[in-house]
Amino acid sequence: MTPIKILVTNQKGGVGKSTISANLAAFFALKRNIKTAFIDFDKQSSSSNWLKKAANFGIEIHQAHLQSQNNSGLLLLDAKAALRECSKAAELVIADLTWTYTLPPQFLMEFDIVIVPSSISRVEMVSSEIFVLEYLQKSLAIAGKKHQIIIMAPSRIDAGQSTEGIFPFVSANDNCFISPPIEKVSDIDQYYFGSFLCEAQDERVAKNFCEFGSFIYEKYCSLVMPYQSIHSGVSNPVSSYRQERLKSPIAASGVQNLASASSTMPLKNERLGRKVVDLFIPQFLRSKSPIDNSKGE
Repeated sequence: MTPIKILVTNQKGGVGKSTISANLAAFFALKRNIKTAFIDFDKQSSSSNWLKKAANFGIEIHQAHLQSQNNSGLLLLDAKAALRECSKAAELVIADLTWTYTLPPQFLMEFDIVIVPSSISRVEMVSSEIFVLEYLQKSLAIAGKKHQIIIMAPSRIDAGQSTEGIFPFVSANDNCFISPPIEKVSDIDQYYFGSFLCEAQDERVAKNFCEFGSFIYEKYCSLVMPYQSIHSGVSNPVSSYRQERLKSPIAASGVQNLASASSTMPLKNERLGRKVVDLFIPQFLRSKSPIDNSKGE
């Protein structure tokens, strides 16, 4: 069985990444009854400890702390091996990783959905958007062929705060989306180790996170359900559909046959992505891009 893989990552700390990843795993397991595995790549182990110490509801939990080393190729092999190990018996794998540029960007291609949480402070938005744009500049054509979905997640947002029009450069790409905002939870410590946001007694907290979880679930279904609906007799639609994905391109927003347009869309998106990066990223940042330097590691 080949599960759908979701990565929650950002190169910045303090964006709610561990909270989002742990609670998203709980949402899929508790609210959608999907067999979920979780892998924690972070040294602090906040997300995996939360899942371990809360009520046991069947999530398979792995901790795979990557050792810092000069050889980025070996680091990539270690990361892929850890991901492969936890993917053996699940329909869905969710990974929590604070991105490090020691890790080659090719690792992002191991995932079907990449979620990048960010606050909407100007500095953090720019940093998060550059992180995604640099990746797309190098990998947009491949990401398009794999139907990879990238989601910017406004995180720790004050209730009622507008998120309209944020991340305009990333959202210009067809495979990129902006999720519903995840509101700041003032008493988050009462949930840590004890319960999950999707089942919070505070109805506002539960509703807000379930809206975010449902949005991610829709994207999950856009990767799984098209093949299932066509081949209803297949016992393992996730695995079978993954084998057919390159043969039958679909729109990320739902079941839509784009076979006739698939040859031109990646090229169009790639040109747009490169143009946006060239306009948006200052020259002095591009010249020192860690992704560019990764070739020589």
